[in-house]
Amino acid sequence: MTGNEGSVLARMRGFAGRTELYRDRIRMVRDGVAAAMAEVLGTFRAEAETVVRLEQLSAFEIYRPMFLPPLLVLHYAGSRPLTGHYWRDAFAENVHMCGFFDQRDVEHFAEVLEREMRSAPGRPDPAAPPAPGAPNDTGAE
Repeated sequence: MTGNEGSVLARMRGFAGRTELYRDRIRMVRDGVAAAMAEVLGTFRAEAETVVRLEQLSAFEIYRPMFLPPLLVLHYAGSRPLTGHYWRDAFAENVHMCGFFDQRDVEHFAEVLEREMRSAPGRPDPAAPPAPGAPNDTGAE
């Protein structure tokens, strides 16, 4: 998969690289300043590229520390949980380190990703009524 197949729905650039959202996948490329510094200094091994199929994605979150850039964290079966060590987490295969100042592209990316996750094939529509015979998990009896 080269990343050239299909059009990019959303893209964000960060301190460690860029992340692109396609209709069927997310592609994280660590080609930013922080990734290059980590590689040169040998402090952290930054995964060069990660591709996650949208149907594998179970959730995502934006971790916002007080003074450091936010982290977009993708959750899927087998993904690494955050350890609490910011710099180690920032270079994990399922994490995108955002930029320091302007996070508008992160907010836009999160909105588009959420929309795509809701409409992905095989995912139940949260607004759809439950199927007949399905358990009622609303707590109402």
